[in-house]
Amino acid sequence: MVYKHSHRPAMQSRSHHGCTRCKQRRQKCDEKRPSCSRCVNAGTSCLYHIMLKWDGRVPRMEKASSRQNRKTAKPFKRTGECRQDMSVQLLGQAQRSIVGDTLDILELDLFESLSYRDKLLINHFITKLSMIASHTSVREQACQTILPMALEIPSLMYATLAFSALHLSELADPQVLTLISDDIIRDILASSIAHLREGLEMDGTKSRQPLLLTVKTLCLFEIYSGKYNSSWRTHFKGARALLESMRPEVIQYSIEPGAWLIARWYTSVEGLSALTNAETQNEEQHAFQPINDSITERGSGFDIYAGYSSDLHLVFRGIGNLMQKYPYCAGHVIQDEMSSELNRTYLEVHGLEEMVLTMIHRDREEGLHMPDERPLSLEEIRMFSACNTAYQYSALLYIRRRLFCIDSESDQVQSCVRAILDAVCDMLPVVVLSPWILLTTPLFTAGCEAKGLDRERVRSLLFDLYMTLRIPNILRAIGILESYWEQPDDNYTELAGFLPF
Repeated sequence: MVYKHSHRPAMQSRSHHGCTRCKQRRQKCDEKRPSCSRCVNAGTSCLYHIMLKWDGRVPRMEKASSRQNRKTAKPFKRTGECRQDMSVQLLGQAQRSIVGDTLDILELDLFESLSYRDKLLINHFITKLSMIASHTSVREQACQTILPMALEIPSLMYATLAFSALHLSELADPQVLTLISDDIIRDILASSIAHLREGLEMDGTKSRQPLLLTVKTLCLFEIYSGKYNSSWRTHFKGARALLESMRPEVIQYSIEPGAWLIARWYTSVEGLSALTNAETQNEEQHAFQPINDSITERGSGFDIYAGYSSDLHLVFRGIGNLMQKYPYCAGHVIQDEMSSELNRTYLEVHGLEEMVLTMIHRDREEGLHMPDERPLSLEEIRMFSACNTAYQYSALLYIRRRLFCIDSESDQVQSCVRAILDAVCDMLPVVVLSPWILLTTPLFTAGCEAKGLDRERVRSLLFDLYMTLRIPNILRAIGILESYWEQPDDNYTELAGFLPF
């Protein structure tokens, strides 16, 4: 029965994606990011909490009666040998309910059998760590892919817990630090690696996707920790080996859930790692060709995960390849004495520079070629455009400084530094779930050649970024730059091998 009240005005429909304050006050939210109009007018902070959905359904609360009838799984904690810890597998079997023939629903109490510490870490992953993403769609992709799979794959569960613990430890809450000391984090990490080795020993390719997600998470853990230059390379090379072993199944793999996330992550790290001092020669020959072919097919399409147009990936790899072939500066060699090989390399470097300049002009005049499946607001497009510009000038700076060895004081170099800083400052203030997540690399690149007040701008922006994201690698970036500014010759090796991801 429908009741009509002619004396009342029609009610506005409530927003299902509004900010927390508007939902609590039962008000219509215009859903503007980073702050809606109501919160701006009220002068209060505006927060958006996402209700995660799997297969189109919101996770549902469970009735008390069914809670009493459920069998309890073992607590999720490491006791002795990793082989004896079966609680993660039990979670996947005991806590999943099937609706119809194919629909799986993750319930809110799905992690009930975890220990208090592990529940805390999972909650932190969902509410805080997952916010370190360039866009809400990237965050949702990560949560919807990783969490259901982690319930069944011990290596991925432990890797996720370790990654969450690393980030949570940066918040410096005394009550939390007693639960996640460095020793505990190392122990969780060791459990993930032990289970990963077991998974790698299994035959068949069905388990490759969870293994790839595990390796991806471990690689990000090592990069974000900011402790070692080489440990992340081990996991990255492991991911490449896994992808190589899947060559016959690459077409089928490309349509699996999470394939987009893995491909974007791998491509991004491959491109940026090419700009560091590689441990092996001829890295170009070891690239995973199917993914590189897909980059070529996308052309200038924008990569929302990386924060720049897809064709810039190939430029970064080209720079890295030439840095290996061309380890000394063209400016130190007399033109008449150049060998034919050196002349060819010089032309390649010049070709890369022209390519980047063409990209800058193209994107400035035509705008970004955004993916149709992920529509963005005008403000999001503006921020991604600034991020894209920062990365393009970073590539140009590498070409002019590392390959052409143009003097750091020159206008050609300093104009790139200023262009990067101007693009970054155009995106202020620093917020999560935005391209700010991706700006450590351009800021570090600009900082390497910054002079005078620009150095202070770089330091201040990086520190603001750390205070928002709480990624230890950002603090290390600041430390490396400060050491390099004081003694350039003594600290170049560490600077050249660092990945400011």
